Amino acid sequence: MKTRFKLYLLTFLLFVAIFLLQKPLFMLSHLSAFQGSTFADWMKVMWHGLPLDMALAALLTVVPALLLLCTIWSRKKLWRRLARCYFALVAALLSWVFVRHLGFSSTVVAIVVGVVLFVVLFFLFWAVLLRSDSLEKKWLPLNPLLFSLLMLIITGALAVPASMWLSRPTVELTAFSDRQALNEAALNPLATLTSRFSFKPATNLKSSSFNPFKKLARKAAPQQEADPSLLPALLDPQVAGADTSAVAGAQHVDVLNSQRPNVLLVVPATMKGETLGDGGLRFRNIFATGNGSQLVSILSGCLAAEEDSVKGAAADGASLVGKLRAENYLTAFYSGQDLDATAQRGYLSQAGFMGIVGKNNFASTGAAVADADVVQTLLGELQREKTRRPWLRVVQLTADAAVEGLVAQLQKLPQWANTLVVVAPAKAAASDYRVPMVMTGGALKGPGNIDIYGSQADIAATILAQMGIHHGALIHSKDILNPASPHFAFYTAGNVVGMNTADNHYAIDLKADKVILDEGKAKGANAQKLKAYHGTAAQ
Repeated sequence: MKTRFKLYLLTFLLFVAIFLLQKPLFMLSHLSAFQGSTFADWMKVMWHGLPLDMALAALLTVVPALLLLCTIWSRKKLWRRLARCYFALVAALLSWVFVRHLGFSSTVVAIVVGVVLFVVLFFLFWAVLLRSDSLEKKWLPLNPLLFSLLMLIITGALAVPASMWLSRPTVELTAFSDRQALNEAALNPLATLTSRFSFKPATNLKSSSFNPFKKLARKAAPQQEADPSLLPALLDPQVAGADTSAVAGAQHVDVLNSQRPNVLLVVPATMKGETLGDGGLRFRNIFATGNGSQLVSILSGCLAAEEDSVKGAAADGASLVGKLRAENYLTAFYSGQDLDATAQRGYLSQAGFMGIVGKNNFASTGAAVADADVVQTLLGELQREKTRRPWLRVVQLTADAAVEGLVAQLQKLPQWANTLVVVAPAKAAASDYRVPMVMTGGALKGPGNIDIYGSQADIAATILAQMGIHHGALIHSKDILNPASPHFAFYTAGNVVGMNTADNHYAIDLKADKVILDEGKAKGANAQKLKAYHGTAAQ
């Protein structure tokens, strides 16, 4: 019986050793990103990643434990054959995940390295665990029931706490440094596998676990007669299922000169229309989705009601961050606010940010850190970090005064040539909820004006579509630059919901049950559409 427990322990320790070894290999393959890192930094990466590695090792040991349990009752060769199949699958999975995490630019090199890793891993499993047939030759234990119960207790004692540990946001488990590269190195790529891919279908508005209309619906006394047949025409083709490709056909307007640019999303609290002068691609008919916290709307393509905070968002759903991270992007968020006090940190972590910089990362005693300090922290990281992987960085500012300075300094860096900068304010400065949005950067083909109607929730789908990344899981988000997509802005403000198009601005007060705005050359054109869009989502 000692042999079985010895094999159980060796299996667990072998998985832990493999995960630990992956970290220095990752750092060596991206050595330029870790310039200036001390030996202590390398050790910290392994130490802070160890709990996550042990949790995953405990879960991967469950199947071998069950096979060892079977050998307590039977000496058939079947159990060792099944173990070979299991470890072959695990070796293939780990090889694929590790190669993807290393981020090779050449597919051929990635395949070669993946095959080599598979051979090495399976040889380790064979040499340590599978070579011996001692269990098939030994007599069965005299008390198989007792030893089976003991094996189950040990397995449960490891697997249950491990699964509870892994239920927490992955990026929170290993975040220990203000240097994004070190946090990324400490991550276990297998742990992020489920967060990198979403298998949840999104075919209609009901499929979203975040319902931005819950509080509005409880206030709405009048019964609205919504025609659900109008709904498909109000959804992006990828959401409605009319288009399953990454980019909606040849009519898609392509404004980028790079397939995988770096993305800098700047979110000032408000912004004047003249910010950044006349440069860049200016979107002149974008509307705020509400007058509450709009960061979730911009990043996750959600429609935010006034009372909803980031706590109400479906952080486990699709987002711009998660989609780009699935494409091997590094992701980081910068703000001078107290992210714990505003309940933002939990959402940001679950959305997929690998690095999160907030007020606690600065030596500031004020209510918030100055925008200039936040900008300098961001630029400092860009100057130090030289990685082959593209990145998404989101910086939250309190005002638009620092935006021009940020863009001017970014232009001096080598990353500018392959960077898309999107400036999208969180709140509207005008009374009609219009928010100026600007795209600029070296990855942009050129300046111009876009008068298509859209809202903050459409920013995520628009960026993803430009890169050819499917965005159908972002069910409230529409590709503004796709002619086949419906072009309208939907917003909420207290009891008011509205829909704006080029022909009609239409809004109703749900509590008073009356129309409060109906303007344009096609008055009333959005009345039934608004009821369908709002009514179906509120059910």
